[in-house]
Amino acid sequence: MTDITELALITKIKKQLENFDTVVLKEGEAVALVEALEKAQDTITEMDNRIRKQNRHVCELFDDNTALRQRIAELEEAERKLCAANVTLDARAEQAERERENWRTSFDNERFRADKLKAHIDDIEPIRAAAEKLVRCKGRYHSELNYRALAALFGVNTPDLPPLEHENVHYADAAEMEIAALRQRIAELESRTVKLPKPHAHLIWIQAGHAPDDYWDDVAVSHSEKDLCCDGSERYPVYARWEIEEMLAAAGIKVEAE
Repeated sequence: MTDITELALITKIKKQLENFDTVVLKEGEAVALVEALEKAQDTITEMDNRIRKQNRHVCELFDDNTALRQRIAELEEAERKLCAANVTLDARAEQAERERENWRTSFDNERFRADKLKAHIDDIEPIRAAAEKLVRCKGRYHSELNYRALAALFGVNTPDLPPLEHENVHYADAAEMEIAALRQRIAELESRTVKLPKPHAHLIWIQAGHAPDDYWDDVAVSHSEKDLCCDGSERYPVYARWEIEEMLAAAGIKVEAE
């Protein structure tokens, strides 16, 4: 049955249904109607299958879309974390660079200080050596207490001296005690008053230039002989009383006659 025949049959059935409750069809028309209904049913079934297939495809697309959205969200979160990590790494790199610069500056400062200290040590080494010689020399003329005090003052080791007898006292403390005792003794010597004996006759005029004739052990000595004895210093190797009094006065020591 063609589409035109089917359309004509449908129009006829609609007109009959408008006037009657039943439809009168010829045998050929009935067969054509059945064929049309079967064809329509097949079309409907095919459309249903197609719709279900499309629905399944739509569901699959929806699932794929959902998975893609979830994956996009995961990638965006990973990108955010990566950016944050990059920011952290940049901050750490900057901090490490600052710390490296600070360390380099500190190292340069310490090296500068070490160079200055070495130069200072090199400068004071001759002084220390001279002080050690002085202490060794003076140690022969002073008591052990003074020797230790001078050695402690100039930082000189004294392996030739026996250990201190002070028990449970550190060497530095003992040295400080000796230095304090030495200073106290110096203060006592500077503040005391001494009495000088009456001068001997031969010490009164031995200084050059005080009298036409000089005496040594009550023997007159000419200026030419005196010059030969004094190595060009124009004086004998002894002090006059007034020189001793001036030196004592300059040291703050009072002088009283007997």
